[in-house]
Amino acid sequence: MSCTWDVWDEASWPAQLTDHIDRFHERRSAIEISLRVIPPRAPRPPSVSSPLSLPPSLSLNSQARHLFTPPGRPPRSRAREPLPEAEIEPGDREMERKDVGILAMDIYFPPACVQQEALEAHDGASKGKYTIGLGQDCMAYCSEVEDVISMGLTVVASLLKKYNIDPKLIGRLEVGSETVIDKSKSIKTWLMQIFEESGNTDIEGVDSSNACYGGTAALLNCVNWVESNSWDGRYGLVVCTDSAVYAEGPARPTGGAAAIAMLIGPNAPIYFESKYKASHMSHVYDFYKPDLASEYPVVDGKLSQTCYLMALDSCYRQYCRKYEKLVGEQFSISDADYCVFHSPYNKLVQKSFARLYFNDFTRNCSSVDNDAKVKLQPFAKLTSEESYQSRDLEKASQQVAKHLYDIKVQPSTLLPKQIGNMYTASLYAALASVIYNKHDSLGGQRILMFSYGSGLTSTMFSLRLHDGQYPFSLTNIASVLDVRTKLESRRETLPEKFIETLKLMEHRYGAKDFETSKDTSLLPQGTFYLTKVDSMYRRFYDKKAVEGKIKGSNGIANVVIILYLASNIAELMLKTTAQWFEYRRKEAVTTFYRGQNYEHSSLSHKEWTEQLFTGDGRADPKRMANSDSEVNYSNGGR
Repeated sequence: MSCTWDVWDEASWPAQLTDHIDRFHERRSAIEISLRVIPPRAPRPPSVSSPLSLPPSLSLNSQARHLFTPPGRPPRSRAREPLPEAEIEPGDREMERKDVGILAMDIYFPPACVQQEALEAHDGASKGKYTIGLGQDCMAYCSEVEDVISMGLTVVASLLKKYNIDPKLIGRLEVGSETVIDKSKSIKTWLMQIFEESGNTDIEGVDSSNACYGGTAALLNCVNWVESNSWDGRYGLVVCTDSAVYAEGPARPTGGAAAIAMLIGPNAPIYFESKYKASHMSHVYDFYKPDLASEYPVVDGKLSQTCYLMALDSCYRQYCRKYEKLVGEQFSISDADYCVFHSPYNKLVQKSFARLYFNDFTRNCSSVDNDAKVKLQPFAKLTSEESYQSRDLEKASQQVAKHLYDIKVQPSTLLPKQIGNMYTASLYAALASVIYNKHDSLGGQRILMFSYGSGLTSTMFSLRLHDGQYPFSLTNIASVLDVRTKLESRRETLPEKFIETLKLMEHRYGAKDFETSKDTSLLPQGTFYLTKVDSMYRRFYDKKAVEGKIKGSNGIANVVIILYLASNIAELMLKTTAQWFEYRRKEAVTTFYRGQNYEHSSLSHKEWTEQLFTGDGRADPKRMANSDSEVNYSNGGR
């Protein structure tokens, strides 16, 4: 049984209404009463520390505020009133949601790194094997006080601070990662510590995991949420965080580590062309992590490269078909101003763009010039499988596509070449490189994106860009990313130190009851770091103090500062208290001498006070006597 009563003022209620309420209250376990309440301003959600209590407007003992309609009265109109402005920031859920995409970005990568050239020499590899053969310059790695959780905490806190985002305005938090810390507890739950401090626990989303594709799954989830009827008007937040490490051998130089955060919402300067999205999913064992006792993967390098290019072909052809069906024109790489690829190593990115160029050749696109057609013609009759294994085709296509690669791809390679493979963050670090390098000329342009995760999952989609408005502008995003400064502030380590760190992490993987060195000398201020793992495998993190901020363990200097501030506050409170008592004393004397007809006097309260007191604040008997006369006169001689 369900009853819905609209409300009239308490003054119009019949006397017996209280009995009706009591009877309903006694039987509330069997009867559902829908109370339609439209308060003048919606209450804020309760804080984490405060108990959840019934709002005063819903209490049966409170003042009536349109809770019930008395018998015999016609029901009021049920037209819904608009939500208060404070409850619908940053946008009304009913508003037109256009240009949904990336509003803001930030990236964090560990300050410790090793040069690929030095690693070549240490490993006894031929000169250029890592720098030319892989196309990599440098590789970042986590020290023993950092992991994917600490990097995630750091980049989220940094983004919220730099863009001045209230944590309460985040409604969905999605994390992409393939680095397993816990087989049950998601990385997202650790990141919730930042939002719990502000009282915001109403945040949807969890982790997405499938090799390097999890970040794209997280991003698409957030975009789809904003575009759906489930959107509540708040921002989505995507975090991609990974540490790529490999066992000793040829794959070790393809490691790296980073975390990237992206704020998602409407009217974004980097927005999705969702209609043209294309995916390719398949079952294959090219790269996988079956040994849960080890952080290292099982890799079939040759198969993985073939799967990557096969998925790229499939996604590109489907993307072109969807574009041509909707637009009515042929699509080619000339319609994309930039092409951004998942970047395990730069050589694969070079091959990938050349592969798109070869696809345009087989589709007879105008983007392929006559000279290129002549050089590619000998490979026109190769089957798909044959083309993946042809080294001659690989070299020829890279050669004819080189001039376009330098324009459309090279700006995206800055971070991937310097940091290495960041797994889920790799594609979006490449995007960040484009934004950083070309932010002043990206308005109106299109970026073609290809995401790949072994096993396998892949998606191709495109982004459009416009300048945006501060703080969600391309210029400000580039400023916050501050890529060059972050790269230059890193600390280059010897290969021996890198290998020593990996051995320590091998020993600690899955371990419990240990403390880290807590050495934060390399870490920037405001960086989170791992302090210990207790006997129950629980992980604990701290934050490196920002210079100038007080932290309880910073020594005598902070004690002096605290005492100084406390003395100033105490002095101010004493002065304020003394002034208040003096004001109350004067007010009491003034009111007494003005008598009961104070309100009938032609003088203001201030004027009366000036009459009764001397300049030093003491009551003047002569002035009081005169005041009595005036009071008597104003009272008609009573």
